[in-house]
Amino acid sequence: MLSPDFFLLTDYPVCKLNTLVKDILPLLEKSNYSHIPVVNMDEIWIGNINTEDIYTADEESSIQDVMYDLDKFYLLESSNLNPFDFFDLFSQCDTNMIPLLDEEGHIKGVYNREYLLNEWSKTLFFEERGTTFVIEKGYEDYSFSEISQIIESNNAKVIGLMLLSNNNYRAQMLVKTNSVNTKTILDDLRRYGYDIVSTLSEDTHINDLKERTEYLNKYLNI
Repeated sequence: MLSPDFFLLTDYPVCKLNTLVKDILPLLEKSNYSHIPVVNMDEIWIGNINTEDIYTADEESSIQDVMYDLDKFYLLESSNLNPFDFFDLFSQCDTNMIPLLDEEGHIKGVYNREYLLNEWSKTLFFEERGTTFVIEKGYEDYSFSEISQIIESNNAKVIGLMLLSNNNYRAQMLVKTNSVNTKTILDDLRRYGYDIVSTLSEDTHINDLKERTEYLNKYLNI
């Protein structure tokens, strides 16, 4: 599994309390963030502002004037970070940006959902060999961290994991492991309520994965 540092972005928009809306709008046009971190005058993180609040505000207003209800989601640098946990947080917090903080509250960088998915699809699914399968579960019930724990409890490693679609209240996930014998993994996934949609043989998995990334591209464009 790749280190979380691999996905950390250190070039990101950030607001101070006295930042004017008109000064931050050009940065928003260059990014697709649903939220932006806000720091005080001492560069300490105090929350995340929804970009919709910025777009609808008077351009001469300051961020302090329009930050009605800051969202408080974040990750700590000292945490035992697992990239799969990021996706659960993205879903739970309805965001595509999560800041990483040190113990003093300084921002070390941000994790962006679209960037993470793009990098994973390039570096893991097409470059690493392994066994691939597609599973499905209710959109409100699945968990990336749960899936990875099930796989690792069977002495296998997760090479890649991505959300393919979330239509009709059902989520489909593409999973790739280094295990050749996946029977016990699939049995355990079924016990946890996951349906096995398909399994891909080693001989054909590259072509199948390329076709399935079309789902990923649609997801990223939502």
